[in-house]
Amino acid sequence: MLNANGIYTLRQVCELTSLSKSTIFRLRKDGKFVAAVRLTNGRIGFPIAEIHRWLAARPAEQPERRARNRDGQ
Repeated sequence: MLNANGIYTLRQVCELTSLSKSTIFRLRKDGKFVAAVRLTNGRIGFPIAEIHRWLAARPAEQPERRARNRDGQ
């Protein structure tokens, strides 16, 4: 069972969102991503519930747009 009060690591967030670390850092800098929680001096995490809210708020890519991008149009 998922603990909604838990923390995802940066690696888990990258896997879950399919975003790279650099993209996540850029989005955070621009104020367009979930704020990180400092776990130790060199480690950050992200609240699970906030990551899932962020994902739910993202517009889903339309299938026809995905097909056009794949075909280079």
